Amino acid sequence: DGPGRMTLPMDRGFDGRPLANPRPLAVDWQGRMSFDGVTAHFETAIEAHNELQSLKTAVLDVTMLKRIDFAQPTAQERPAVQMLACQGGMLLESRAFDGQRVVAWDRMRTKDLAVNQITGDMLAHGPGWFTSLRYGAAANPLNPVQPGAPPPAAAATKTELQYLNVQFLKEITGNLNQREMTFHDQVHTVYGPVKDWADELNADRLEGLGPRGVLMTSQSMKIAEMPAPPPNRGSLEIDARENVMIEAQSFTARAARVSYAQAKDLIVLEGDSRTDAQLFRQQAVGGPTAKAAAKKILFWRGTNRVELDDARFLDLGQLGGGTLGTNPLGGPRPPAAPASTKPRLP
Repeated sequence: DGPGRMTLPMDRGFDGRPLANPRPLAVDWQGRMSFDGVTAHFETAIEAHNELQSLKTAVLDVTMLKRIDFAQPTAQERPAVQMLACQGGMLLESRAFDGQRVVAWDRMRTKDLAVNQITGDMLAHGPGWFTSLRYGAAANPLNPVQPGAPPPAAAATKTELQYLNVQFLKEITGNLNQREMTFHDQVHTVYGPVKDWADELNADRLEGLGPRGVLMTSQSMKIAEMPAPPPNRGSLEIDARENVMIEAQSFTARAARVSYAQAKDLIVLEGDSRTDAQLFRQQAVGGPTAKAAAKKILFWRGTNRVELDDARFLDLGQLGGGTLGTNPLGGPRPPAAPASTKPRLP
């Protein structure tokens, strides 16, 4: 009973990833703690932390992989944590360093969280949010090349701070050993570059996203980090489904499914049996709108190349510059539709 601290052995982070230098986890509580040899139960104002991560919650259960017998402390192998489970609200923060320099800062707030440290399986219930700031290529994976901007090959040589915020209603499922999370129900995603660790992108107005920020809404969204040989960082893959809408200052897209593969620099918009994928793009606000509708729209951002599968409508005269002035399916261009001054879909 009362406040206290327990130090636990941890060879993995809260995210289940093995630590290069295993370090102990200090757990402070203000209410009470009970331990039966397998599960340590903490109550009231829990703060668990090490040099890289911190966790705040109301109730925390830490389950060991094997029972600890204090009567025979020398006859056992090193203790290992199997499960972490939070209840009553949870805030998780994690930082990554390159030497003394911070290169990533992730935060997540949910109603609860359960992580299997061995298998990597995780579950968190919402409503909640996940925010990630990390250095990456200057190019925006969800936003096609901006008119007049340097080509992606030149932009990719620079690094800048990238901001990602995902808000969701129902839950997060995933496997942290496999570096993937899926957000469920009324998912709102904001992505774009920022100048400082304290900066955020305003999703309430498109103007608040900046020229390269993007807002995406969907019913589910999966984020996965594809492995890469050291010292390279893994590439990002995004898969959003059900009533996907993407908005930016210069373009709008709607599809049943949107996927993005960073390694291929490829954005894919897909329709379903009822509706086509649609892409609306403007060279300048208030200018002519380029339009495309097809069962599938493939866009390679690096080469400014578009391919349409089962096209229903095509007017790419203004899309991405002169390289898209011809029909990517071959043959003559279809007649242009009347220009619109609104970049958003109805």
